[in-house]
Amino acid sequence: MKINDFKNAAAMQFFPTLVWRQELPPARAEAANNRLLAAIDKQLTPRPAQTAGVGWQTAQDLHLQPAFADLAKVIVEAGEAALKSIEAEHNGLTITGCWANVNPPEARHRAHTHPNNFLSGVYYVRAPQGGNHISFTDPRVQCAVMQPRYRKDNVLNASVINLEVADGVMILFPSWLQHDVRRNASNEERVTIAFNLMLNDYIETISPPIWTPSGT
Repeated sequence: MKINDFKNAAAMQFFPTLVWRQELPPARAEAANNRLLAAIDKQLTPRPAQTAGVGWQTAQDLHLQPAFADLAKVIVEAGEAALKSIEAEHNGLTITGCWANVNPPEARHRAHTHPNNFLSGVYYVRAPQGGNHISFTDPRVQCAVMQPRYRKDNVLNASVINLEVADGVMILFPSWLQHDVRRNASNEERVTIAFNLMLNDYIETISPPIWTPSGT
């Protein structure tokens, strides 16, 4: 018997970790982002003192403010589209936290997750070259027990995926998926709006963020 005797060979991908990407057309993104930048600037005026290379975060209630109402609506619609893609039954989604991150040059955000929510995401208001990536870590820790040498890195053998983004891009992912934002190697500020979404059936008191914003 030889391997060539087998028919219909296939590499099957089970138990996927899904990350969803949405992108506004450049003209619409520019107009929307200019409005968002102005609204975020008001949240951080005057800017609190901060150590060089460390960013600012606003309060976590941006989704409740009129200046961010359009974005909040889009966030919920994107979350519902993600649930539809996995054929999830649900009674709606609610934003449980939404805040802006302003990262000056050299700032970064270490690996973390977003506990007590189902989906999380980030919308890129300003993602300059050198500050336009988000990294996701393989959640299957047992895969590191034994690793062969790979001739070429790809999404099937990587332990970390470094995803390139741009102004007007929205990324959604499971809240339990560990991610980090690498050093802003540009000369400009990176500005993002992060958010959490929870299934309405589960919301009580534990879904809102439990950390204190640095910019308030």
